[in-house]
Amino acid sequence: MSLKQMDDPDWRILAENAGDNYVTGRKVGVGERFPRAREVFRPKKRHKVYADSEFAPEAVNYKSAQETAGQIEEQLRAEEEEGFVFPLTLAEARRRYGDKLRIAALGAIVKDSGEVRVLFDATHSVQINNSIRIADRLEFPSAASLAMVQEASREDDERVLVTVAADVAKAHRRCLCRETDFGYLGCRAKPTPGDDPNKDTVWLNRVGTFAPLCTLAGWLGPSADLQAGRCCRNMLTSFCLQMTSSGLLGVHAGIWCFIFLWLAVGTPFSWHKFRGGISLDYVGFYCDYARFAVGISERRSAWFVEWVDAARRDQWIVAQRGFVEFLGRLSFAAQALGWLRPFLAPLFAWSAVLSVGMTAALPTQVRLTLVFIQRMLVRGNYTVSCSSPAQPTAQAFRTDAKCATGSVVLGGWSLGDGADPGAAKWFSLELSPTMAPWLFGKDNESKMNSTVAELLAVYVALHCFGFLESEGSAPRVLSVCGGTDNLAIDYLSRSRSTTRFPLALVNMQLWYRLFSAKVWLQWRPRGENQLADDLTNGDFGSFSIERRVPVTWQDIDVGLLEEMLEAQRELEEALVEARQAGAGPKQKMSKRAKLESKTKWEGGSAARP
Repeated sequence: MSLKQMDDPDWRILAENAGDNYVTGRKVGVGERFPRAREVFRPKKRHKVYADSEFAPEAVNYKSAQETAGQIEEQLRAEEEEGFVFPLTLAEARRRYGDKLRIAALGAIVKDSGEVRVLFDATHSVQINNSIRIADRLEFPSAASLAMVQEASREDDERVLVTVAADVAKAHRRCLCRETDFGYLGCRAKPTPGDDPNKDTVWLNRVGTFAPLCTLAGWLGPSADLQAGRCCRNMLTSFCLQMTSSGLLGVHAGIWCFIFLWLAVGTPFSWHKFRGGISLDYVGFYCDYARFAVGISERRSAWFVEWVDAARRDQWIVAQRGFVEFLGRLSFAAQALGWLRPFLAPLFAWSAVLSVGMTAALPTQVRLTLVFIQRMLVRGNYTVSCSSPAQPTAQAFRTDAKCATGSVVLGGWSLGDGADPGAAKWFSLELSPTMAPWLFGKDNESKMNSTVAELLAVYVALHCFGFLESEGSAPRVLSVCGGTDNLAIDYLSRSRSTTRFPLALVNMQLWYRLFSAKVWLQWRPRGENQLADDLTNGDFGSFSIERRVPVTWQDIDVGLLEEMLEAQRELEEALVEARQAGAGPKQKMSKRAKLESKTKWEGGSAARP
């Protein structure tokens, strides 16, 4: 009745909603819609399309469950004592539930402790999930949510942030289903069905289990009721939560009051998983409340670094399965690391053409992208600032580049002191084939690399006008806008991704130095960029010589660019040697070997690619 007194709009669902409540049991939802919780969730507009499978009300367990049938049966008998399941003969189950009876296929994951996590396939054959429609959009905290909590706290000048992460023991088993729907949640422990229905034992779940959508919908409702309207920031996934409080009062009262509230309603916490402090891992992301940063942990970052090292040792010949595993984890990390997302494009493009079980050499662009990502992580860029840089309203500089035979000239001027070129800082830098041979082609021609030169001019401008200066160890927040008369550079600054060589390498060098900064490069018609064009043509009449920024090619940090160019050269030499020696791709591993080669993401050595 407390929620009723607090005017909670969904209080009836807890006990008084006939035929669908948390006291007598919630419906599974096959052929029925779940009621909306409009004050908690947004409406769901799209529903998942499940893979087609032939309907069969009684399915056979997967091989993983057949191999652990004894452990699964022991676990089911232990859960029977807790009231989670009950056994029936197949004949009796058919009599009680008729066409509502479903015997789902079980799968099993063996944990490090030797225990078995049982998976209930509610999609294939029995088609339970296929028939459930949840009208609410069930949303979970992402890396952006974690960052927003920290940013809001910082804006409110909250200096002390303490967080606690918790896990609810067997949370998926804590939501009671209504008795008339027990038949939908049937399974068997034996590897195969028995010959006699009167002796074949099946197990019926009274509560939710791993995989059915009803479990998730049932759990999030009361969770939202418990946290709504409170001052302590709470974030919940389906079965674990994070509580963050600020200030001395919040630290000593806010979090503990919430823990007491959860305990008061009987929440069975998994106490050995309780953790907290000013930094911790939560749902795979690392939160640093002391530095107001979010990302991935150092150990997860090390896994990526080791994977790339292993690929390099194997001359960049990798198995499809290993690459897909690597890319999946990298995509997860990219949810928090915004700088990483644009550079996933060539990796996904390569993954899309790989056949299952294939072993192949990575293309040059993919290799160089991996080297770049590795360098970024080794440098410590596995966390980013939670502060959102404001989009600049005015351009900070304008640049141009001139490409000719045997020469590339970069020029630019700063608008930091106003629009008067006579008072502005400016630079003009000429490059020759001996300085940057990768900018020139046959007969020392450079026009084919005009876009590369334009981006290089932007990089030199950032150096000359002080935007690359270090700001200490904290993740930097920088926002700057520049003007250029090359439309391709405008597009590149938005996507941050390209597969053109050597433009891709210059782009990586730029973002390697800028890290989490935001740089917008706006296109200007050539006639509106005449002053920058004059600088590339040696016409300095509009500028003051005293305001010229002295710069040489040696002053520009192109360490990563040179390293990647060297890596490409060594790779090409290694490929030539391998072809001459008659080396070929590695033999495919067996399925068992693949399973044994897979390693945990958290800690340990990376699996061989």
